[in-house]
Amino acid sequence: MKAAQLRQSILQAAVQGKLVQQNVHDEPASILLDRIAQKREKLLESEYPNADEARIQQLKQKKQTIPDDVSDLPDGWKWATLMQCSGLVVDCHNKTAPYSKSGIPLMRTSNVRNGKFQPEGLKFVTENTFERWSARCIPEAGDIIITREAPMGEVCMLPQNIRVCLGQRLMLIRLMPETIVPKFILFFLQNPNLMEYVQDKPVGLTVQHLRVGGVETMLIPIPPLAEQQRIVAKVDELMTLCDELEAAEKELDALESRFAEYLPKSILQAAVQGKLVPQNVHDEPVVELLKRIQQEKAQLVREGKIKKEKPLPPIAEDEIPYDLPDGWMWCRLGGVVSLLEGEKASGNPLPYLEAKVLRGQKTPAIVDEGKFIKEGTKLILVDGENSGEVFISPMEGYMGSTFKVLHIVEALWLPFILRFIELHKDLLRNSKKGAAIPHLNKDIFFHLPLPLPPLAEQQRIVAKVDELMALCDELKAAKDISVKRTASNIVPFPQQGEDKLEIGIAARGEMQGLSDEAVRDIKEMFGDDCNS
Repeated sequence: MKAAQLRQSILQAAVQGKLVQQNVHDEPASILLDRIAQKREKLLESEYPNADEARIQQLKQKKQTIPDDVSDLPDGWKWATLMQCSGLVVDCHNKTAPYSKSGIPLMRTSNVRNGKFQPEGLKFVTENTFERWSARCIPEAGDIIITREAPMGEVCMLPQNIRVCLGQRLMLIRLMPETIVPKFILFFLQNPNLMEYVQDKPVGLTVQHLRVGGVETMLIPIPPLAEQQRIVAKVDELMTLCDELEAAEKELDALESRFAEYLPKSILQAAVQGKLVPQNVHDEPVVELLKRIQQEKAQLVREGKIKKEKPLPPIAEDEIPYDLPDGWMWCRLGGVVSLLEGEKASGNPLPYLEAKVLRGQKTPAIVDEGKFIKEGTKLILVDGENSGEVFISPMEGYMGSTFKVLHIVEALWLPFILRFIELHKDLLRNSKKGAAIPHLNKDIFFHLPLPLPPLAEQQRIVAKVDELMALCDELKAAKDISVKRTASNIVPFPQQGEDKLEIGIAARGEMQGLSDEAVRDIKEMFGDDCNS
């Protein structure tokens, strides 16, 4: 059960007398209501809050009735209408108040949320507007405010030390001092089943709202005063726990939202540390692979395909981030890759392959000249915010001006090097040089320490990475699959007679559309609580 559902269940249990025990020694609510009636009548006879409003309240009090078919209440409780248990229930002036740049804060329905007064976005009215809009009753600290619509049923208690003008669609409830615990009424009005207690229900409109009469005659289950105090204390205690639960839920949601982002990085990190597949002592030693790399590069230099480069410095001890498995060796990325300019060509209309084209975000323009590249050429962005991003051209064409050709020696397993560069894309993106037009930091790029496994292991690693990345894609897609509920949003509190197993499964949800392999791996992580 989520914290929001738990809050609703607590409030529901509170107003049903299921949250604390009844005490036969408590003064019955019937006596309390008689005392409220006497105090209120005396107050209204004194023309409180003014003669006109006192007369209106007296007339409405005479019309208050309790139906015969109300449900049973715990011993000592009694049904009353909201007017019967209050001093005043007043509808506010239902017309949009004219705003002013300053003056008295105007409270609107948007300032009432989640049981609290929300001062954000307050408007202001003049003193004259305040007097007109408050003609029936001037709001006071401790008054309970309920919204009739937009949205319906939001409540709050007016705080101390603030003078406000109540806007339209708001109603004011003023309790008699030392008779009803205000927070009990506040909690009741937040009850998720509030509409069940409304006698004068609106009909014929699609917008949910409360009539004035619906608020005035709303049925309230009144407990003895002492029990109200125990209920409020218990609700406060439980709501504090709900606050903690809600904070934990937010942390979990944030963790889940980052899961899809972090998991691929973790897989790549494990891959380049030799933790993803077992080593094989029969694989060709890396030293032999390095000899072939040197021979290949020397041949490319002789053929003029790459330039002879300055020797890279050896990898210092403090550059080594972790220990390598047996059979692996460190080298620098610049020892196995080169950045080439591309071959200038003209006279053949071909697509201009810029970054947006290669990302599938734009249709390529056709140009007659440029730096020609073949289909399958590896390109790396060297200019712009995403410097270091690598593409494989899906077609022949002319290379965009922000690219270099990324040449990787053929002695290596190409996808392994591409995955290594992918692992460091954030580093490359965040270490660019230049202010106006940022460029790839080639010093960092070429000097990256590359953990080099045997060629056969490179192939096994890439195969495993591809397999796990496919699962990551499925998990990411599964986040958008709707959760199929098998239990109501609101369950009784304390829980009564529910199938605990069924609710537990509902909390995890059911996964659909995943492969058998994905389901198997998820079950390994979470156990059998996940349904396929």
